[in-house]
Amino acid sequence: MGSLPTHRCNAAKPFSHCGLDYGGPYQIRSAKGRGHHSYKGYVALFFGHIQRLCYNVADAELKADLASFRQQLEAAARYVPTWGVTWHFIPPGSPNFGGIWEAGIKSIKHHLKRIIGSAKLTFEEFYTLLKQVEAVLNSRPISALTEDATDLAALTPGHFLVGGPLVATPEPSLLDVNPNRLKRWKQLQQMQQHFWARWSCEYLRELQVRRKWHQTSTNLSPGDLVLIRDERALPTQWTLGRIIDVHPGTDDVVRVATIRTPTSIIKRAISKLVLLPMEDT
Repeated sequence: MGSLPTHRCNAAKPFSHCGLDYGGPYQIRSAKGRGHHSYKGYVALFFGHIQRLCYNVADAELKADLASFRQQLEAAARYVPTWGVTWHFIPPGSPNFGGIWEAGIKSIKHHLKRIIGSAKLTFEEFYTLLKQVEAVLNSRPISALTEDATDLAALTPGHFLVGGPLVATPEPSLLDVNPNRLKRWKQLQQMQQHFWARWSCEYLRELQVRRKWHQTSTNLSPGDLVLIRDERALPTQWTLGRIIDVHPGTDDVVRVATIRTPTSIIKRAISKLVLLPMEDT
């Protein structure tokens, strides 16, 4: 396990350095009532004070599905450099490099799929539900706010966003009510309560287990022959490559390498590479 990046250890404004991942697609209706078509919508999840960003898969998906979004991406690409925005992509097929935001988008996708089910929400309804889910996620306790033994307040992501904890108006429990008996607003409240019931239990379980690597392995070097792990590979097809460059971290440990394959030059994390044994000549 590598050391924490400097952006995680130094004070900075919220979202000066952030991780980004997309989830979806979700079917969103253009309006209420019958006869209205649905279209694809995506959830963008931002994590503050993260060094690298994951946008490759979502970028390709959005460009393939939404032709109109291409112009927006190009305009954004021209605009954001004027504000000093830079992008740092993680290696393809290596979600462990973005473990924090990958875990967050996994939790959201896992539970949203179950609480929404086959229901198709309008954009306003889906946006409202996401804002409620956002408040749930950003209300999670991180650590004690002070060292005072009588202070029971906890530091939350909400403190970095609004300067204080995120609160919600008390609502009666709708978990056991038949959704068909509820109006649309109450149905959204029920979905939010279901999300809280599921995610809060999952978050508590995550806090009880923490694992870390304690052993190191030999660094890969240029010239090594490796087998590239690819979950999409066809049967009997094995992709081999030669390492032409390595990219060590600040601790001189190689975690990413550039490989030449028979058809292209790619970059992969070492977790996706298997070093083949070679005899010394």
